[in-house]
Amino acid sequence: MPRFPSREPVATLADAERAAEKLRESWKLDDLPVESMTEVIEDHDGIVVELAGSENSVEGLAGMANGCHAVVVVDPDVSDDRKRFTLAHELGHLMMDTSSVVSLSGQEKLAHRFASAFLVPAAVARRELGTKRTRLSFEELKLLKEKHGLSMQAWIFRAHDSGIIDDQHFRSLFDQMSRFGWRRTEPVQYKGREIPQRFRQMILRGLAEGILDHNQAKIWCPELEASFSPAMQDDMTASGFRRLPQDQQYLLLEKVAESMADAYGSDPKLNRFEAFDEDEGGKP
Repeated sequence: MPRFPSREPVATLADAERAAEKLRESWKLDDLPVESMTEVIEDHDGIVVELAGSENSVEGLAGMANGCHAVVVVDPDVSDDRKRFTLAHELGHLMMDTSSVVSLSGQEKLAHRFASAFLVPAAVARRELGTKRTRLSFEELKLLKEKHGLSMQAWIFRAHDSGIIDDQHFRSLFDQMSRFGWRRTEPVQYKGREIPQRFRQMILRGLAEGILDHNQAKIWCPELEASFSPAMQDDMTASGFRRLPQDQQYLLLEKVAESMADAYGSDPKLNRFEAFDEDEGGKP
């Protein structure tokens, strides 16, 4: 049985909420804060790949190798709360079949809702804030951001989506955020543990077993370059990967999955990579 459940049809925001709750139940996450989205994905046989600068082209990329091995690409240079939301957003694309939704913006809204609901289920939002509020304080939102790793802005959306605050207060909070200059940089930073390990382990294993050479390893995991001797260096960098057309990027993702097939231990031939999210996503 795949560690990632099969995708299910999702057409409405309520469907997206249920899909997120169902996945949390399947992975036995209860209603506790997710300490690390990266670890959650990796613990279920997914692979998180960091690619610097990806936010400038494709803010997150998600797909399945051979239909069962999840691969998620994120930018390591964004804030941890932004990274967590992007990972949850891409997880939504992996878990939801939104083909019945015609517009890309509609599909993105469903992935946003999935991400918020996965990080903070509606029951948790009501437990933290109450079932109905006339006002929320920014001090509350700061504390909740530090606890759950969800941005203050995303918390405002969550409170509104969960029926805790009305439209008027929702707009008022965002107007205040804009006046304070907090829409781009919030007044409190979340420090999490969003550092991928499984992909690095696979690269090092591939090097040790002779499956990959050092040039290939440096393309896929440039942070390992410091551990290579000068003789191992060349002009290949991650920026070269970013300059490739998307179809070639997908082909390389497929090839690295195939090269690492031994590490999966389940499917000896990984020969297909299907991208589920190619557009700009992950922003709350």
